[in-house]
Amino acid sequence: MRTKKAVSTISYNSIPFLKYVLDQWVSDRKISFYMFVYHMKEEDERKDHIHLFIQPNTLIDTMKLQEDLIEEDPEGRSPLGCIEFRCSDPDEWILYCRHYEPYLRSKGQSRKYEYAFDSFYNSNIDTFEFYWDHALSGSDWAQKFMLTQDLIRCKDPLDLINQGRIPLSMAGSVIAYERLKSNTFRAGRISNH
Repeated sequence: MRTKKAVSTISYNSIPFLKYVLDQWVSDRKISFYMFVYHMKEEDERKDHIHLFIQPNTLIDTMKLQEDLIEEDPEGRSPLGCIEFRCSDPDEWILYCRHYEPYLRSKGQSRKYEYAFDSFYNSNIDTFEFYWDHALSGSDWAQKFMLTQDLIRCKDPLDLINQGRIPLSMAGSVIAYERLKSNTFRAGRISNH
């Protein structure tokens, strides 16, 4: 695939080799940023692996990148490398690769291991911190998650509508839901308890 969009893959390379190649790509201005995290295999996975995210600086050929990541296996088995690259979103990538429990639960998944901020390698700490903070508090998923938490905690959802936390387009649904909670609904008629 030839693209200028952000891409990600799963790599089976050694960390020193992968970091060397990625730093070279940054130096050569092929990519402007990378981040990756080493994951220990879970019960439903075959082996340890690395999740890799790349932000191209120019039009890239992902098959060429795959070729650049071919590494001789020190144990003499098949060469190490990565699977096919796919277009990627940094918010979704971080939320999944962190194994952030609320995010995984919202996708019907769970994982044994969770990965902290310092588990991630990156080419620029300021860029990484921006992506990390955005994923956890500014992304669409994070905004919906925080709103859900607010709805669970609040006594009157009308307060959230008045504060602008619930969009006016959803206000009717929230009000209708509140009415149904406090009234009995029978065949089109609402009666008070």
